[in-house]
Amino acid sequence: MNFINFLYVLLLLISLYLLVNTPYTIYNNLYIKGWIAKVIIFYLTTFIYILSIFITNKYINKYILPLLIFLNIAILIVITFYHKINILNLLALTGIIYILYIFDYKDFELKNGLLIKPNKVWIYLHICSLIIYYLLSRYISIYSKIGFILLICYPLLFPINEYVKHRVISLFIAILIRNYLFYKKIIKFR
Repeated sequence: MNFINFLYVLLLLISLYLLVNTPYTIYNNLYIKGWIAKVIIFYLTTFIYILSIFITNKYINKYILPLLIFLNIAILIVITFYHKINILNLLALTGIIYILYIFDYKDFELKNGLLIKPNKVWIYLHICSLIIYYLLSRYISIYSKIGFILLICYPLLFPINEYVKHRVISLFIAILIRNYLFYKKIIKFR
């Protein structure tokens, strides 16, 4: 186990501790207007993804995880329509709709948590589309925009076949830490 994997395991254990020690009622106050559905899909994706690292299952690696990744992106369309629609929000959605349109589940087949044949063009388009989405969305605070963009770009420091691994785990850790700090009233939301 290399240092990065050891660090992720340690941070995952800390995150699981935070998840268990953050009451579920905090989510009623923290997530509004569609975001709770995205968080539920993302948590489910994270747990199945972590399972796929240790257990090889054809259906999880080939079908379930790509479907959950697709749903995790598609829910942004629903979230956008929960809020007041303006031209910037619709412009931000065009990139999301386009990457969903060209999404091919075969590009997201995993083995031990790593992409077998990563589609680099799709991943880069996904990154650009999400950055534009977050920058143009008027219902996301500036601090959240900065955090989201850092968490989108951070996995690019690693090989592209590890993008999903670093994106999912780092986002999971960041969300749980933020939720716990909000619960303890160390930070304020928005």
